[in-house]
Amino acid sequence: MRVELNYDPLPSQKYLHKSSAIFKAYFGGFGSGKSKWLIYEALFESMETPNNRGLIIRRTQPELKGTIYRDFMEEIPDKMFEDENKTELIYTLPNKSTIQFISFDSLSKIASYNLGWFAIDQAEEFPEDYFWALLTRIRKAG
Repeated sequence: MRVELNYDPLPSQKYLHKSSAIFKAYFGGFGSGKSKWLIYEALFESMETPNNRGLIIRRTQPELKGTIYRDFMEEIPDKMFEDENKTELIYTLPNKSTIQFISFDSLSKIASYNLGWFAIDQAEEFPEDYFWALLTRIRKAG
């Protein structure tokens, strides 16, 4: 299946997509493309590694649904996914990789997750120990 994506990354976005850095962060002002970069970085990471599980995280559920999740749904065509669980906010690609959206307001929420990657939207909202806890959940290279 071939799906056309409507994404023409800015030079700074393209540079960061190609980076082999272990940790990536895209900073900028309002309207600089941070959310769009995060959405496509998550998609590319999931497409590149089959059976990968990734999380896109925001501090609270209302913020998650009102920002990054809404942008993802507007940006990525439904036909891109083999399966969609809109209740659990889990999207499965044809290669069996999943992208899940969660709010993360308690360390217990990720206790049993085995991840290939995670992406934090609005990282300034999170205590540093949440980041380190997420790192302990990485199980796959990718």
